[in-house]
Amino acid sequence: MHSISDLIASHDPDVIFLQEVTGYMKDILRRSPWWEQYREFTAPTSSPCSILLTKLHAGDDRCDIMPEPWLRPPGDPAGLLSAFLDWKRPTDTDRDAVKDRKKKNRRLHPMCCDCEHRLHAATCRFPGPTQSDIRSVDRIGRAHEYFRHFANCSDHNAVLAGDMSLDDDLDGPFPIPAGSGWVDAWCELRASDVAGWTYDSVANPMLRGFKPGLTRPDRFLCKLRDFDLYSIEMVGTEAIRGVTYYDDNGDLLPVLPSHRFGLLLTISPKQA
Repeated sequence: MHSISDLIASHDPDVIFLQEVTGYMKDILRRSPWWEQYREFTAPTSSPCSILLTKLHAGDDRCDIMPEPWLRPPGDPAGLLSAFLDWKRPTDTDRDAVKDRKKKNRRLHPMCCDCEHRLHAATCRFPGPTQSDIRSVDRIGRAHEYFRHFANCSDHNAVLAGDMSLDDDLDGPFPIPAGSGWVDAWCELRASDVAGWTYDSVANPMLRGFKPGLTRPDRFLCKLRDFDLYSIEMVGTEAIRGVTYYDDNGDLLPVLPSHRFGLLLTISPKQA
């Protein structure tokens, strides 16, 4: 978890989606210097859990006087963790306010001011596929349920990211409704580049001896009206320096931050 914390510090994202976080792992992350910059949303489930962290409302005075449900969409379906995030182009007045808050040791992110665009950010984790679970009714049905939920919320800007546990060979393509405006960010930005395997038993040397395979369970699905997709890249692809382990065959292998690579998505507001 220390290496994951270092990745977060180096990229300094505005929103973070984490899955399968145990209490012990969360304790490590909470001791990171960057943690206090974020507002935390946690799924009300037993450990391990999903966590959504955002800078976009950290230090917002409204969060001090209004309960957290003000930021939470009503009636999230089971397995979905989401929040409404407000974005505003910082003005000179906003920048002066930030400087004033810093002098008083109070945080104010420019995006906490009066809302210009609202982003519905969500994370999820689907149950994993098995050989006897081809085209799982549960996974496909849950995906459709989530898309209906976003449609009912009338969100013009939405990002769904997480572990979809999708194996294209077993489940087929992700069931994005035709004409809905939703896109797979990797397919939009990198389709002609590399395949985007976040589980790659060849590229990830820590997986040598594990189940061989190339799958893309982790995805960013986006529906954006006021933002443009800018870039997407894999993170956590390098071994941790000085850390190794022995596998069941006695082979010495490197250790990476996770058995799956992470994804970093950048979106930018459309120019007026």
